[in-house]
Amino acid sequence: MLKLPDLTTLVNESDVEQKVVMPLLTAPEPYGFGYSVAELPTKANIRSFMIGKGTTAKLYFPDYLAVLGGLPHVVVEAKAPGVELDEAFREARLYANELNAALPTNVNPVLVVIAINAAEIWAGPVDQAEPQVKEALADVTVYSPKFAEILRLAGRTAVSARNRQLLATIRPSVLRKPRRLLGGDAVQNEEIGHNSFGAAIQSEFSHIFNPSTYEERAYIARHGYVPSRRRERYVDPIDRVIRASRPPSELHAREMNDTAKPAELLGKLASSTDLDKKVLLIVGSVGSGKTTFIDHLREVALSDELRETTLWLRLNMNVAPANKDEIFNWVRQQLIAECQAAYQDIDFESLDAIRKLYAVEVNAFHKGVGQLYGIDTPLYNQKLAETLVALQEDLQKTAQAYTRFCGTERGKLVITVFDNCDKRTREVQLLMFEVAQWMQKEFRTLVMLPLRDETFDNYRDTPPLDTALKDFVFRIEPPLFHQVLTTRVQLALNLFGSDSPPLAA
Repeated sequence: MLKLPDLTTLVNESDVEQKVVMPLLTAPEPYGFGYSVAELPTKANIRSFMIGKGTTAKLYFPDYLAVLGGLPHVVVEAKAPGVELDEAFREARLYANELNAALPTNVNPVLVVIAINAAEIWAGPVDQAEPQVKEALADVTVYSPKFAEILRLAGRTAVSARNRQLLATIRPSVLRKPRRLLGGDAVQNEEIGHNSFGAAIQSEFSHIFNPSTYEERAYIARHGYVPSRRRERYVDPIDRVIRASRPPSELHAREMNDTAKPAELLGKLASSTDLDKKVLLIVGSVGSGKTTFIDHLREVALSDELRETTLWLRLNMNVAPANKDEIFNWVRQQLIAECQAAYQDIDFESLDAIRKLYAVEVNAFHKGVGQLYGIDTPLYNQKLAETLVALQEDLQKTAQAYTRFCGTERGKLVITVFDNCDKRTREVQLLMFEVAQWMQKEFRTLVMLPLRDETFDNYRDTPPLDTALKDFVFRIEPPLFHQVLTTRVQLALNLFGSDSPPLAA
């Protein structure tokens, strides 16, 4: 719900822009106009035009533009308290007409202009000298008929409908494949010669360029990891433009300066005491190396102390069922299998291991109803056996018992990694986050979830992603591709003539 500040406290134009205009533009309809921050480029990203004639001519750009689908639709001009809006409305109209004129014939996306000071809001079409609606800011509420009329002119719902209609009219009627633009059939059908070196590299060293098993990925993490560092910016005006257009995955995530030494994430793992009920997101673009980063974190970056006090369970979500009816049981089964693989020296089928595994439940039976059967009597043992069989048939309790026995009871933080879930569709990625939330409630584990930045950007404010804690969202930048390629090729070349096995540490 929109709550404007005390209008008498506004001092200058900047106060009007930041305390009135921006909240009004971003508040959801019908409380405000309903635009997202990404749809409101500010002065740093707005093109200027020469408006007026003769002595009144000047270079001008408005305070805000509402841009949808790459097209500007609403011009917004803010003025300081006490400044009349007549000139502001006129300047906004002149700018809107110049902006429309810069586009092809009959493409006139800007239809509405808005002028605001500390007292009033004016709105109207660009081709009318007088505003269609004038409303006092003090009267701007969800119940105001005039404000409702303004929203019908410039609210995101109305503008989005106009935007779709306009895009449909300017969409090209003929689409061509890029290769059709290269030349004639001779050029298009030209075959590239066989790359024998590439074929040899691919066949002999596929585990380096496309590692699949955990051992292969661990080898790459130890010997071939290419870190990415936060991009440095040198020119202040460019820096301001970049900051104004930063996506939510940058604004609402902690960016790691150097993924080779991720101090931000390591500090969180070392200092927090309640991590076993959290979901931690690793956000990055396609090809940023989220899975390889997690491998590097475990194999190289973790201190010896943290490595000894953590139990890593890896779930390959590439093969996970993509529906709610099957995914939860699949996760339970994978947790059990991963715990068993982590402690191969324990025979989990032995009675001694089973009693230790379900120690909490066995103790509850012993202190409770077991007393009725007489301790260590045949009847007691029979009822205890029935209890253990029932526990083994209950996947949920068994999975909880395994994570408790292998992690919590040994003083270790269980970290469950959803490998490769960022390679699935957006819908499946959102389902995986829902599963991660379920695990957060049902198991004592820190869930580490790689997620594409586009999924995070588009669905951050909708369930289930809207519950993600900002302190547990970390963003990584992709390393330079040529550095990754050079490192992997060099790693392959180093193995030529080497007597050591390919995956030797």
